[in-house]
Amino acid sequence: MVENANGQIGRLSAEVEQEKTKYSNTKEKLSLAVTKGKALVQQRDSLKQSLVEKTSEMQKCLIELQEKSSALEAAERSKEVLATSENLAASLQESLMHKDTILQKCGEILAESAAMEELQSTDIVEKLSWLPDERKSLQAISLEYYKLIDALSSFDFPEPMLSSAFDARVSWLMESFSLSREEAVKLKHEIEEAKEAANNEIDRLTPLLLAETQEKSYLQAELENLRNKYETNEKLQHKVVEAKEAANSEIDHLTSLFLAQ
Repeated sequence: MVENANGQIGRLSAEVEQEKTKYSNTKEKLSLAVTKGKALVQQRDSLKQSLVEKTSEMQKCLIELQEKSSALEAAERSKEVLATSENLAASLQESLMHKDTILQKCGEILAESAAMEELQSTDIVEKLSWLPDERKSLQAISLEYYKLIDALSSFDFPEPMLSSAFDARVSWLMESFSLSREEAVKLKHEIEEAKEAANNEIDRLTPLLLAETQEKSYLQAELENLRNKYETNEKLQHKVVEAKEAANSEIDHLTSLFLAQ
């Protein structure tokens, strides 16, 4: 009986040592899985933060692009106003030339009237009959001129240009519009490049984030499996301890009986 009990105790002790080894290995795997899981969580958080930053940069680029588009539209409107101003200036110049012609004709008429005493009043009336029409034409041209002046006054000229001549202000507007257009095109190109770079970075980070999510799911499943094995080993070890205690009690009982005999 004692030999059987000792043999059973030996087997149970071997099983206990084996379960302790399994328990130690399982605990080590569990610790490694937890460490790897923490590292992946940190990597995931870093990727998420990077994605948020790139998204924010992209939104800023879009806002800046909208602002530059608005500025470009304003420049286009300024171009239209400038074209109108140029047309009005050309019309005014033509009208001034026409006015000079009228004055020249008036001078010729007066010269002829002074040289020819026999000129009848009816002839003078006929020669000057076109003057009212020319006066109306000059009034219309003057109105267009003042419209042009009003249009120019709506622009925000620098201080030195406020006292400049009409032609100088028009030239300044044309040069400013050309520079603004070049700057707008340059900024638009830079924004498109930044937007493309942000999209490329997002495309690069998205698969990494997906792979990290899949890896995390796998580790969670592995962790759950190890936890179950750990709990099973705990229960088995508890049973082994109970069996060992029962065997020791049986040995003590048998020893007492043997000694009593």
